[in-house]
Formats: sequence, C-alpha cells, structure tokens
Amino acid sequence: MDMLRTSFACLVASLALWPLTVAAADAPFAGTWATDVQQCGNDQGAENPPLVLTMTTYDQGEAHCTLSEVKEDGGAWKADAKCSVEGDEQEGTFTFVVDGDKLTIRDDSGERSLSRCP
Repeated sequence: MDMLRTSFACLVASLALWPLTVAAADAPFAGTWATDVQQCGNDQGAENPPLVLTMTTYDQGEAHCTLSEVKEDGGAWKADAKCSVEGDEQEGTFTFVVDGDKLTIRDDSGERSLSRCP
C-alpha cells in the first residue's frame, strides 16, 4: 500500500508544463512495467502486481488512476491524475521518463524505476 501511494505521489508531482497533448500511439510510457520479470506474470489482484499504463490510465493492484492533461516536455511525459488507492481518493501529478525498456516514475513521494514487461 505504501509503495502504491509513493508511486502515485511521485507521478502526480511533476506533470503540467508543456501545452502539447499527444495521441495514445505517441506515448512511449504505455505498457506493462515491473521491478522484475516474475512480477510481470502476476495478476492485478495478486500481491505485487505489475503497473499497467495507458495514455489515460494507471493501474496497479488497488491503485487506479485516470490520467489527464498528458503532455510531453523535453523527453518527459507529465500527467495530472485522479486516483483511488484502496478506496482513498487522491489527486496528483506523475512524470514518466522512458529510456529504452526502462521507465522512471516521479511523483510527490519520490522516484522509482521499472522495466518493460515482455
């Protein structure tokens, strides 16, 4: 639960600079991401599920977010988020930075790195 809140806070903290909104096909952060390959196979209802991102959603276990105002800014993607984390409503900003198959997520609670699932 703390990891989800931390991830959410990181994503929410840094996302509102450029006025360029992009199409879903242009979002390199879309996909399934995990800390290791074993996590990629976990169901969303299981302990330690992978993160599933689309242009408009962030889902990981009990954390479900709707992303809006998604904009690219110098290689980083920023998005406003409205989330429900274990029933607790939260708002914030996420920043996503993709480098090959690595994703760095920043929000109010810090930063974490994940790898793209095969």
